[in-house]
Amino acid sequence: MRAPARPAVLLPLLVTATLAAGGCGGDDERPASTTGAGSTTTGGVATTGGAGPTTTGGAGPTTTTGAADRTARLALTCTALLNDRDRKVFQAANDASLALVSAAVRKSAGDPGEQRRSAWRNALSASRDALAADRDRLAAASDVPDWKAVLTGIQGRIDVYAARIEAAKSSTWPPTADIRAGGFPSPDREALERLGLADRDCARVGDEPGPDPRHRTFVTAAATTCTRIVDRRRVGGFEAALRTGLEVVLRVREKERVAVTDAQKDAVRAVRDEWRRTAADLRAVPTADVPDAAAWRTALRLADDRASGYDDRLQALESGDDDRIAEAFGPRSFRRVLGAPGWEFEPLGLERRDCARVQA
Repeated sequence: MRAPARPAVLLPLLVTATLAAGGCGGDDERPASTTGAGSTTTGGVATTGGAGPTTTGGAGPTTTTGAADRTARLALTCTALLNDRDRKVFQAANDASLALVSAAVRKSAGDPGEQRRSAWRNALSASRDALAADRDRLAAASDVPDWKAVLTGIQGRIDVYAARIEAAKSSTWPPTADIRAGGFPSPDREALERLGLADRDCARVGDEPGPDPRHRTFVTAAATTCTRIVDRRRVGGFEAALRTGLEVVLRVREKERVAVTDAQKDAVRAVRDEWRRTAADLRAVPTADVPDAAAWRTALRLADDRASGYDDRLQALESGDDDRIAEAFGPRSFRRVLGAPGWEFEPLGLERRDCARVQA
């Protein structure tokens, strides 16, 4: 079979297939302070519980317990840290930092006065100290060399704040030091990829302010749930199962007859079961303080749509009927499988958390 072109309509599934990927580093680490990341796997997609991930049968590959368990523990460590962060302290320092830089740049405005500079120093100092505690908390979680990349996001902000605190103490105005220089460094992406933590909470420990206190219970519960889902999929063969299903989509697009195999049915069943579990996990999140009830209902409905759409595909494969398979895997099926109108995590305060990795 010749390799078909991948049309735009297939991009959502291709994106889905890449989200679960993630490498792991070595095993030389201390346990993270957060627990409960273990998982077992049946049918190629992991289920939570147990001492560590193992894989049995189905579409998923065998995963080494140490590396997989380490990634899950470290991911939950970052998630817990962000959940615990004091948003007011972080934002006050960010506001003070911007105000200080702005005042220093606008030289014609003159010295803003000791009272304002003192307020800036206090706000920056409070956040610097909180960030230092966060850095130490993360540093204690692992000895893996690549883990140091996660700390750079926090340390970079600490260093910038320290320089700006000193600038706000200056007896001359504007400060002689260029407090605009440097900026906030991002963690090394390659190191995060080796840890299986790229584009996740661990990549944002230097710049995520933490939950809005008005919605802390919902945000922390949802963020933790999403972190567990992402790691369950990462070790459970979810990506491999998606790719197997995509092969059927490509054959249908090329108008080739699909010779249904047990591997194809197992893969689509595994994806369906994972979406069913995801939907159940998300429904269990407490919503008394949800910031946008309508947006959350949409997210739940979209998870149900995924499960229902893949169930349709599984039934089509099990029927062996060519027309039914073509309908279930053809272009018109994508709205059914992928749901509509789309995932919106920003109104929920989750757009920069692991929930963004669950949507595909």
